[in-house]
Amino acid sequence: MLCVAFLFTGTGCDLFTDSEKTESTVAAPVINPTEGLKASHPFDVSIYCSTPDSYIRYTTDGTDPTDSSEVYVKELELVPPVTVKAKAFKNGYIESPVATARFTPPPAIVINEILYDDFVSSGGREQLIDTQEFVELYNPGDTPVDITGYTIESYYFTSSANLGPQRIPYSMFTVGTGGASEEPIMLAGKDYYVLGVASTQNADQIISSDNQNCFYDNECVVELRDRSGILLDTLCYENQTSNPFGEYLEGGVFGKHQTTIFTSLSRYLDGRDTGRNGFDFGIKSATPGTANAIDTSQKFELPDIDAMEAGAEPAGFHGSYVRPRVIDPTKIDSGKNNPSVITASPQGGMALVAWDPTGGVNTTGTDRTYLHNSSFDLWVYLETTKIETGYETWDIGICGSEDGIGNTGDFRGTTGLAWNYYRDGDWPRLSLIYYAGTASTGSPIGEAITMFGNNPGWYRLSITIQDGVATASFGEGSNSITRTCEVDPNMIGNFYMSYKETFADLTKCRPPTIDAISPTD
Repeated sequence: MLCVAFLFTGTGCDLFTDSEKTESTVAAPVINPTEGLKASHPFDVSIYCSTPDSYIRYTTDGTDPTDSSEVYVKELELVPPVTVKAKAFKNGYIESPVATARFTPPPAIVINEILYDDFVSSGGREQLIDTQEFVELYNPGDTPVDITGYTIESYYFTSSANLGPQRIPYSMFTVGTGGASEEPIMLAGKDYYVLGVASTQNADQIISSDNQNCFYDNECVVELRDRSGILLDTLCYENQTSNPFGEYLEGGVFGKHQTTIFTSLSRYLDGRDTGRNGFDFGIKSATPGTANAIDTSQKFELPDIDAMEAGAEPAGFHGSYVRPRVIDPTKIDSGKNNPSVITASPQGGMALVAWDPTGGVNTTGTDRTYLHNSSFDLWVYLETTKIETGYETWDIGICGSEDGIGNTGDFRGTTGLAWNYYRDGDWPRLSLIYYAGTASTGSPIGEAITMFGNNPGWYRLSITIQDGVATASFGEGSNSITRTCEVDPNMIGNFYMSYKETFADLTKCRPPTIDAISPTD
């Protein structure tokens, strides 16, 4: 989220000599957006220092600021490539350390989509094999680019007490052979090039004839380099520990992608590269060689599920193990999609549930991308009774992506803004959580709402994001509870639902169960 730029000018600049300075040091300035942003157009940069009565000097030519550099007075409009350096000063204080932010244009070719952990069962979940792995390159520009000899390399880290983290190469693939006599492989503007196993749809180049595991299924970095070895793009995924992935300015995608359904880790919009993997990528239905986003919208609208049969899977959703399914909440169907009989919603008719009837975890989301000004307003069934042993938890969120193995409430997994529900031996709690898209960041917004005194039933839940400010509400009218917070104004993503339970009696489950708000409500 963009910081407000506070101005502390000191244009007189009668600084004390070193011998007259106190032992206090001015806080380092904060440059916003932070280092790593990619842009092909002018953008604003603000600089802030938390030390009262300080002032900031800056440069944009890569040199360190001095006491004669330009004084920061308002947001800077810049065009990449550019390096901003800033230093804060205050009379009688030791000058601050230098803050640096480098901004670059997006590369001509980007990693647009990858499927690295897709599997089918050859005899139960204990015998899973990867089957359709691929990586998709994309040319976001209008001019064809010769990608012959470009390489895609993946590697991971191991650690030892003596040597520390060690980079372990896992795989490397070259576009074409890179030979001098080879016909150039020209990637047209707004076009795709897919390197995949033999069974991959729309593969331009086969990288494995026997469908072997081409990409590492855990913490991994994938690098795209041109034929001169220049690093163009990086994608870090499942970045869950202290391994040194931080050397990449784009950061990582922290959720796990694991699925028996044909899904991938995709850019929300083809070629959109802000330099932050956690904001650019999410889980979607795999689309090798075709567009990632089928549509962009402002408000999540539930499809007409009242016109569907129980067990139907509405179009436009993906899932890790099971896509969202239609249920009659007042009945238990033959597929056990509805774990227990509940009342119909105030809207009436059918409802939509997101879970795997065989138990465990399941995550679902839309393939449609929701922009930074987005919302949803739904009836959601809350089971407000306690659980004797174990727990269940779910997220319902927007402008982000679910963690592929249901790690709700984990700031290293899910992204976006979500209502999180947690039910265990204590009274169930409902919290609004901002998953900020970077490792170990994000926080609950306000205190958790305890379900003590609330009966099981349908409750109204909503989230509205507008110009970097989010408003979320629980309940209706005078009994409603509202939470507000600031979020990154560039945040986009799916509407999603994640679920996880840890008890054996699945009839006690109440996974995310939603219905539309009628126009009269």
